[in-house]
Amino acid sequence: MPNETFIHLCQPGDGKSCGACCGIYNYVDSSRETLTARLRRRTERFHRHVRSAGDLAAFSRGIRAEEDQRRRFEVIYCCEYAGFLDSGERRVGCLLHPAQNGGVDLRAVSFYGPELCAGHLCPSHHF
Repeated sequence: MPNETFIHLCQPGDGKSCGACCGIYNYVDSSRETLTARLRRRTERFHRHVRSAGDLAAFSRGIRAEEDQRRRFEVIYCCEYAGFLDSGERRVGCLLHPAQNGGVDLRAVSFYGPELCAGHLCPSHHF
């Protein structure tokens, strides 16, 4: 399938994106302001400190230590690797995805891994 007609479920285009399966709305404080600040900090920290897969454990520890981790539902995982994919902060997604890392897929370190990420059809997709 040509690249220009491919629609990725989480990134359908035109500034639309979804990170619900990453747990971004599962924090006790999920206000727009708090969520924007959370994703902005993660994105900036990722671009400042992650140069290779070896830097990801320290990134994860730092995010978990500095962010409020209280969840609405304990059974829903909140992935620390969700961030902004564009400088305009309009697209949310996986900072580990190969499209964000020069073709290198770093998703194996995440809770979900690349298999679930690539094939998951979430409730948001159905609605």
